[in-house]
Amino acid sequence: MAEIYSLEVVGFRSYLIVAGNARCGSGAKGDVMLTGRSVLFACLLLAVDCGTSDEDDSVSLASSAAGGDAVMGSGGSGELPGSAGGAGGSGSAMQDTFTWPTAPGWSKETMAFPLDFAPDLPYQGLEELRFAPQFFEPGAPGYWSYAFAWWLENSAPLDEVALTEGLTQYFRGLCDAVGGTEFSFEPSHFQTTLMRALRSSDGSSGTSYRGLIDTYDPFTTGEALTLQIRAQVFACGEHQVVLIGASPKLDTEPIWTDLSEVLGSFQCH
Repeated sequence: MAEIYSLEVVGFRSYLIVAGNARCGSGAKGDVMLTGRSVLFACLLLAVDCGTSDEDDSVSLASSAAGGDAVMGSGGSGELPGSAGGAGGSGSAMQDTFTWPTAPGWSKETMAFPLDFAPDLPYQGLEELRFAPQFFEPGAPGYWSYAFAWWLENSAPLDEVALTEGLTQYFRGLCDAVGGTEFSFEPSHFQTTLMRALRSSDGSSGTSYRGLIDTYDPFTTGEALTLQIRAQVFACGEHQVVLIGASPKLDTEPIWTDLSEVLGSFQCH
């Protein structure tokens, strides 16, 4: 008999790697039996919480690990299938790793580039996301507040123009993929405005930006949404990292204290 996994679901889009059958419970759609090795959740409000793992939240990537399935959840390893070793493992000398713990109450997700909803972004690697509690609930303190990291292989450093265009494309693709059949989105509304900061708030290396992203909420309301963002672009060995915190709340709101702690917990090795 195939092993049954008890899963709680919350996030953007996820791939679940299963040995046989998986039962997904506690989601808005109720219990669902999923069969097969790679399962793409059609409902983009779902993500996977595998709460039985004792491993830390770490990612280890070799240069050959681009593409393939990515695993997500609020616990366990964020290691991309096909990569050698884990955090502190015995991969090649060229292998870079990072650790990024998931804060209590937050959820996490991992997706491989090219992203399903933005396949034209010219990157290889993965995206790691950390969602604040009640991310999908309008009016909640954590509504649309999250942090994400692009862990990019074989990429030249992203300048301001490339990052601006990439983020606009990312959010346009997300909205079209999630809510394009239910809501109407004006293509010209999607805009990213960045301003280079004099230095990062924590004194770390790399290039830091503050800015705004004009997008929509494609999950629940379909309404226009302006996100405040803090971004940092830096090198981690052979990889380029884009680390971003985003929220519609002003940066004086308490959620930004939590976001700052989540961003600050990202560690390159």
